[in-house]
Amino acid sequence: MKQYYAFIAFFLCFSIKGNAQIPLNPPSPYYLCDYNNDGVETFDLNTKKYEILGSLSPNEHTVTFHLTQMDAANDVGAINPIYTNTAWNLTLFVRVEEDANPSNYGLTTLVLGLNQLPTANTFTLTVCTNTPGASSCIDLTSIDNQVTGGNPILLVQYFPSLFDAEANTNQILNPSCYQSLAATPTLSPVYYSVMNVDTGCRSIGDIQLVSVFCSTCTTPTASVLSTAQDSAQIVMMSSNPNEPLYGWEVVVQPAGGPPPSQGTIYLAPNSVINLTGLQCATDYEFFVRTICEFSPYNGSNWSSVYSFTTTACGPQYGQPLSFQDCVDGSNLACFDLTLNNAPIIGTHDPSQHTITYHASASEAEAGVNPIDTNHCVGVGSSSVYVRVLKNDGSFFTSVVFFFVQSYTYDTTPHVEYSECDVDNNGIVVFNLTNLATQISSNNTLEYYTSATNAELQQNPISTPSSYSVNVQGTSLPIFVREVIPNACDQIHSFSIRTFGNCNPASTCQGANSLCGNLGIPFQNTVNVNSAGSAGCLTTTPNPTWFYMPISQSGVLNLKIEQNQNVNFAGTQIDVDYVIYGPFDDPITACSMTTTSNIVNCSYSASPIEYPTFNAIGGKYYLVMVTNFSYQQGFIRISNMGSQAVIDCSGMQFQAFLDSNANGTMDVGESPFPLGEFSYERNNDGVVHHYSNPYGNLSLYDLNMANTYDVGFTIQSNYAAQYAVNPALMSNLSITPGSGVQTYYFPVTVVQSYNDLAVSIVSLSSPRPGFMYTQRVIYSNLGNQTISSGSINYTKDALVTLINTPNGATPTANGFSYGFTNLAPFETRHFEVTAQVPAVPVVNADDVLVSSASILPVSGDVVPQNNDFTLNDLVINSYDPNDKMEAHGREIVQSQFTADDYLYYTIRFENTGTASAVNIRVEDVLEAQLDETTVTMVASSHDYSLDRVGSTLTWRFPSINLPVSVANTSIGKGFVTFKVKPRAGYEVGDSISNTAYIYFDFNPAIITNTFETLFVAPLATPENSLQNVVMYPNPTSGILTIDFGSTNLIGANVEVRSLLGAKVFEQKLTGGIQEQVDVSGLENGVYLVTIFTADQQKIHYKLIKK
Repeated sequence: MKQYYAFIAFFLCFSIKGNAQIPLNPPSPYYLCDYNNDGVETFDLNTKKYEILGSLSPNEHTVTFHLTQMDAANDVGAINPIYTNTAWNLTLFVRVEEDANPSNYGLTTLVLGLNQLPTANTFTLTVCTNTPGASSCIDLTSIDNQVTGGNPILLVQYFPSLFDAEANTNQILNPSCYQSLAATPTLSPVYYSVMNVDTGCRSIGDIQLVSVFCSTCTTPTASVLSTAQDSAQIVMMSSNPNEPLYGWEVVVQPAGGPPPSQGTIYLAPNSVINLTGLQCATDYEFFVRTICEFSPYNGSNWSSVYSFTTTACGPQYGQPLSFQDCVDGSNLACFDLTLNNAPIIGTHDPSQHTITYHASASEAEAGVNPIDTNHCVGVGSSSVYVRVLKNDGSFFTSVVFFFVQSYTYDTTPHVEYSECDVDNNGIVVFNLTNLATQISSNNTLEYYTSATNAELQQNPISTPSSYSVNVQGTSLPIFVREVIPNACDQIHSFSIRTFGNCNPASTCQGANSLCGNLGIPFQNTVNVNSAGSAGCLTTTPNPTWFYMPISQSGVLNLKIEQNQNVNFAGTQIDVDYVIYGPFDDPITACSMTTTSNIVNCSYSASPIEYPTFNAIGGKYYLVMVTNFSYQQGFIRISNMGSQAVIDCSGMQFQAFLDSNANGTMDVGESPFPLGEFSYERNNDGVVHHYSNPYGNLSLYDLNMANTYDVGFTIQSNYAAQYAVNPALMSNLSITPGSGVQTYYFPVTVVQSYNDLAVSIVSLSSPRPGFMYTQRVIYSNLGNQTISSGSINYTKDALVTLINTPNGATPTANGFSYGFTNLAPFETRHFEVTAQVPAVPVVNADDVLVSSASILPVSGDVVPQNNDFTLNDLVINSYDPNDKMEAHGREIVQSQFTADDYLYYTIRFENTGTASAVNIRVEDVLEAQLDETTVTMVASSHDYSLDRVGSTLTWRFPSINLPVSVANTSIGKGFVTFKVKPRAGYEVGDSISNTAYIYFDFNPAIITNTFETLFVAPLATPENSLQNVVMYPNPTSGILTIDFGSTNLIGANVEVRSLLGAKVFEQKLTGGIQEQVDVSGLENGVYLVTIFTADQQKIHYKLIKK
């Protein structure tokens, strides 16, 4: 619960230092209540300006505040007037200067201070419940002295509700006799406020009202008549012979036990009780009370405690002790059995007994084959038998147990490890090796899902660095066995927790980095429950974590804000925060987010906070920002001007065109975009191929021990025109605290060349009766400026051009467009809008063909990219997120050469209700596509492309894509890339491709699957599958395939997941209708292919529900 206070006290103590040219009004000190009792508050210094200026005009003078008198005198280092203090009492220096004549100024001081809030504890008052429905008079003022401690400046007032106490309304007028229904099972609490009348600082506490039974029955007395070793006799006597007597109750227990509760009942049969079954030489205590009536119940209060001690014990035998030890698994544990002699003999005379130990019970009974008292056993549980022989010839036997294990349990509490389902596929992947940071050991660690497996060292988790579990609502146990050579192993217990559909930064382990991201919006967290209190935050709902490395010590002044709009121009949202530090790294820090490590905290109702603290260079700090209002929005953290510097340690790589071949990137030399980086960490075999439009790569890593091999490769089309040296840098590592180290890949020109390229992207698919827009993109991929050139655009014969670029010259079937001074590596574009005829002129599945050609120039080294043809498939319904390929659904196999590419375009659109901060697009290429030939063609926004094997990932960080607007390009984007099929494709082969689009932390949007079919150039017989119908779709079990009037002998149906894995196959019987049972499939989207005996095929998308 948040409490709100507002009070400013001004006191008359003040000193003046300064230039006497401007007379200044001495301001009173500026005091605030310390709302969170943390010694930190935010002062609005602007509220003091008019008091300082006095009769001076605020329109003609400027008032600034400074930390030192020297800064004020020199007019430097002015602080933000919204100022967070760094000490309980602080003196600021004020400068007032005349705007028209800045040399005419005066100086003064302003004292800032904090007043502590009075203490407001919780009190408990009792209410009698004897008479149902009756009111009791409660004296609330009985707590006054406890609240004030006798301090006359503290004023206490009482209120019936928390709302009234916070609003200071509806005060209880007669607190010395507050009326409350006595018999209510749960009494509502009463609230009080305590205010310091000198400072106005006010706190709120609560008074809990507890129902108690107020008896009218007199408490009896009791006495002890006698005691023995195992018994005692007590008597109870009534204290009031005139009241009715139903009986007595008694409670007997070993001394030191808890007092009996109101409901404890042991009804005594009469006034004298014989207590049996007691232990000898033991102290006991008992309580008694009188029962005047049993129904309704009316019993007295419990008496004060009575005590007695049973008489001394006679000689007794004891029980043998069990032996325990922990050893390395292959070793033995040895025990001295004679250590058990004394416990077994107990209080008897040892000289009257003989003790021997035996391997079996029968040998102990017979008194034969005693074993050595230095007894050694291996890991496990075992036992020996002890024989105790008395001098009179009698004996008894017992058993001694041994428990030897190869492990012990670490009882240290560990921080729970949580991860988010970042791709919303229902599976969370944990790197369990991160748990090692909480163990701090160099020994081998083994990971298990149960304590039994960890103890027996069976069924270990085979790949702890990538342990996958399904999203679930409860935590899961993980046991880590630390294998300690030549010693007892130790088992550490942890818990891991999954979160579905959430912001990864809602956990400390997924904290956002503020490296280079100050002032950048991050999406906030919603629908994550509070994990409890944290410092001044009594609740922590919807946390979003950040970490920041400090490279230079000093005061850090931050601004934290939360807003519903990505541009922070919308509705503000309440923001709270807590800052932890300093730490050596942000990973192990997650296990140390304790109160002692808090450096700043605020739990106010403000949508903007200004944390200030002294940051230590070379250390890390964690920031947790919460979303108390549960409203979706954005968080922004900014630097308000600080001595401390936030900087990450990392490496940046830049490829550039080294025009003077001196190996240095000089002013005016441009980035080189015609290549890609490759990097591998720790020689792990996972190679990333990375590219973006700016020829650079940034790598950040928190583990300074990691090494990287980084190379740069020029695209194959231009490998003969350029050289790069060095082309590979090996065993690079990040230097702690060094900031970002930059490495350069100089690219030199081997020979001059020209290369113009043109392509077309449809910003949406054409629909009958609607307009659609294409973007024509043209580039100079050569290293010489093209002074002039032209582009010829040809439209489809069925469409009408509506808009063409300025300066275009119409032609019979399109237009030509001229351009000038196209610089090396420069890309430009223009857009063309066309009207599609209505049905029946154009129908769904028709293909509209448009093309563009760019005038080749002499020496063009890649003539294949001078012409581009786009086959647009007409659709009926609009899909905002889709995928298409420029050749259309069919390609004549004999006309597609080894130099030709497939051109894929993935379109995405923000149809949500808020801007998308980050977008990620993933595409897993089929095996028939050669991933090494992937080359970017165009993109609507700045991007990075990361290829690992055949998986392509485009990232659009901080794209801030707004909600889309119909009939505009607002809120829409695309990527276009080209890739070659692998050699060996034949007529009838098909290539499928599907993309997955992620908007922030939302589930993936799966595009249509675009299938390219290679066909023969000549006419072919009618496809026998053209009339096939598959229904119902979606289906929950049985799928019907209707072949119309055709019986297809030898047909086959195959079902694959969207990732290409075959999950179902069935040979069909050849009937006109076939039924396929897919009830065994998981719910989701699948690709269904029906094959005929002559290898004709047809594809469907199936939804299993």
